[in-house]
Amino acid sequence: MTPIYTVAGAVLLVIILVVYGTFRAMRRFRALAADQTRQISTHMAEGLSLEQSINKVISDLNRSKSFGLTSETIGKVSERIAGLSSTMSMDNVVVILAQFTQTYLLQETRGRKPREGLRLDNYKVQYAAENLELQQKNGHYLLKPGNRSDSASKYSVGRHS
Repeated sequence: MTPIYTVAGAVLLVIILVVYGTFRAMRRFRALAADQTRQISTHMAEGLSLEQSINKVISDLNRSKSFGLTSETIGKVSERIAGLSSTMSMDNVVVILAQFTQTYLLQETRGRKPREGLRLDNYKVQYAAENLELQQKNGHYLLKPGNRSDSASKYSVGRHS
């Protein structure tokens, strides 16, 4: 086999892996959003407010993943995300919750093994909730895309020891 075929095969394999990884991530996000929507609908049918429902969803995730978030952090995040309901539909709020969960909770622990500790920095999570950057697209709001270096520099601003 000539080197050009080897390189072309390697490039094709990388493209296939990237496409597969993207579809896999999109499927996971949709499943997370659907599950959180179901949980919030159930909690609200039981008489909880949107904020209380979000609080319960985050608390349950915190307990199952051992993130180490305090009740204060969970309360601030829940209040901030539920407060978005004054400018968008409840369905859109749940999408923002799923994006927040994926970006600031699950991705922060990605690659870590449970024995290494999945603890999140409460300050970082509170800061992320307080400084949500939203963008409107086709009549819906979404979290503004960023990158990990952006969030690392944002978190360090005004950090208390």
